[in-house]
Amino acid sequence: MNSFGNTDVKTIENKAYTTIETEKANELIERLNKENILFYARYDEKKISLQFNRNDLDKINGIAAELAPPKAVDIPKNPEEIPKEEIKSAPVSEPTKDIPAEREKLIPLLETLTAHQESKINNAQEKVQSHSLKIGKNENKIARLQDRSQRLRNVTDFMKALSKSSSIPGIKRLIEAKIESNERRISDINENKIPIREEKIAKHKAAIDVQTRKIEKSQDKIDRYTHLSDFVKSFGFSDRAERHEHFMSSLINLNGDSQKRTAGKLERCVDKLQALNNEYSLTDSAVKKTEINAKIVKLNGRRTSLSGKLDKLQNAQHYQLHKAMKNSKIQTNRKSFQNLLI
Repeated sequence: MNSFGNTDVKTIENKAYTTIETEKANELIERLNKENILFYARYDEKKISLQFNRNDLDKINGIAAELAPPKAVDIPKNPEEIPKEEIKSAPVSEPTKDIPAEREKLIPLLETLTAHQESKINNAQEKVQSHSLKIGKNENKIARLQDRSQRLRNVTDFMKALSKSSSIPGIKRLIEAKIESNERRISDINENKIPIREEKIAKHKAAIDVQTRKIEKSQDKIDRYTHLSDFVKSFGFSDRAERHEHFMSSLINLNGDSQKRTAGKLERCVDKLQALNNEYSLTDSAVKKTEINAKIVKLNGRRTSLSGKLDKLQNAQHYQLHKAMKNSKIQTNRKSFQNLLI
């Protein structure tokens, strides 16, 4: 399965997922780029899975509809001409299931591990879609509440003006009672009902972030399993030049996987350090400061270790690329090896 993105998937806000059955994935990607839609895609010859900002959903659906093949029109049969056997054997429609994307088979153990990670991705995507739908429902509810609050405010302002011009005490008291009732309703909407919906949206977005991290983690594992399988398969080529090319390609890809994994650990370590430094500056307790400082020292050591490891991996990658270009029979095609970098 191929992958492409015109932005870092972590920077996509209000993230949503969709899977589109299409044989025109490349054309769809080109259209998304022309429309300046930020996305990350995994695709093959039969379907494409997209991560994008949920605000662009209508645009993406419109583009997909334009690229969809025309549907064949079936001429309905005369009920009298339909054989009884066909009526009895007519299958009951079942919910459509997400068919796993076709890909090259890996060696048995890694194939099993990859299938497990793909299942986890599908489950996480279903949860993301569920949370996205709930976010949409709560946003619609907030819009209706805001509209109701504004209508009540308009009525209340009108009644206030009417109360000032009224000289009949009984009517004035009725108007003022209605004004107080509307003010309570407006306050309840703005201070209770809308914040409750906003809190639910925040929880759903946090849940989406959790599922997104799980998807990214599983995808990283799938990439690693694929490259490891390629590494093992490289020993099966009888032609020496071909064997060497696949061997070096898989080494470079595995190195890239290690770099990505180490960079992720380093990023999380830096984030934890930032949080601890903020906590240290806000606390006045000497005991607490000592505990936090011990954690900071430990994390600083880990950050140094991870930075050193990342530097070694990057140096190793450059060495592997240089060696591959030096020994391969296709030295003139420099870009073909540069594209092997992760």
